[in-house]
Amino acid sequence: MLRSYVAISLLVACCFCLGSTATALAASKQVNMTPGLWEITTEINMEGMPYAIPPTTHTMCMSKDDLVPGQTTGQKPDDCSVDFEIVDKNTVVWESTCRSEEGQIISKGKTIYRGSTFEGEMTTQIPNAGTTKQIITGKRVGPCP
Repeated sequence: MLRSYVAISLLVACCFCLGSTATALAASKQVNMTPGLWEITTEINMEGMPYAIPPTTHTMCMSKDDLVPGQTTGQKPDDCSVDFEIVDKNTVVWESTCRSEEGQIISKGKTIYRGSTFEGEMTTQIPNAGTTKQIITGKRVGPCP
């Protein structure tokens, strides 16, 4: 059972392997976000879990052309796609689909940028496992290597 929860956690994390769409590029230039190396922390909550999943933290380079926070998990980028992305001032709303052996994983998220920090949330529907809610926070830690 623990193994299935770990697999679910990895599948949810893989849903973050996303890029932005071309239609949002013009609006994305107006977002109050400082490009660079970002530290991103994700807390995953899932109803019915017998224990809390520990938060995960990773770093990644982010730019105004790629405003959906990502996660590096080893999943091929072709396995996930951003179905739509809407940028309104400093808020980015998106929906994505990732393919897995269990079926399609559908995620819907929202991130609010504030210069060198952001906060957001995402819900993910996982086949045969239920729905998770993720709280995402980020802070810029420096320039990209």
